[in-house]
Amino acid sequence: MSITEKKEKSERVVDVEGLDDGLAVDYDLSENEEGTEINGEAAEDVAEEQGGEPEEEEKKVNEEKTLGKKRKVNEAQKSKKKQKMEFEKESKKGLSSEQTDIIVEKLSSKIRELFPQLSALELADYYLNKSNVVDTNDFTPERGLARVLNATPSRVDKILEISKMDHEKNPEVGFSLKEDEISAVVLDNYVDPKLRSVLECAETFELLKKLKTANPALKVYLY
Repeated sequence: MSITEKKEKSERVVDVEGLDDGLAVDYDLSENEEGTEINGEAAEDVAEEQGGEPEEEEKKVNEEKTLGKKRKVNEAQKSKKKQKMEFEKESKKGLSSEQTDIIVEKLSSKIRELFPQLSALELADYYLNKSNVVDTNDFTPERGLARVLNATPSRVDKILEISKMDHEKNPEVGFSLKEDEISAVVLDNYVDPKLRSVLECAETFELLKKLKTANPALKVYLY
């Protein structure tokens, strides 16, 4: 091989090394790779920070909406309960102004409610007949808390019991109250804020049963 050929070959080798064919590789990658990785992590952090704030805002808005709905439901339930109590109160207060047959029917229903363990035959002893209940529908003034007889059914029953014992010990006792001597009972149909009245107590009907047994002509007034 001639010197000229060697030179051309050498030039061809150089040309190959310096060939700009678009496939050149940059071997100094350490700085670029590290920079790219750091920049990538930073970009993710920024994305998370930017994305986290709207999510928190949305969560807060949803919680407020949920609480608002719960408040509305609670207010509606309270309003409904209050209306129901008012209706029940007016219904109980108005019982004394009802017709006699309606009063007897409602009292019988209350007796069954208070004594669910009794049979129909046993309940019959507690029921008031239409002839026992006096119609007070003509009494139109507003009915308040009566002070005619300040005694609960249980207290009246206790007075009858003590009176009977005293009379047995001393027949000459000045004061004596017997069951058959009571010809009329006034039931104070006052309804308190908790919707309680004497008609809600089993003792009331226990006493009426005792008095009605002793005096079938007993008269009952709902005041």
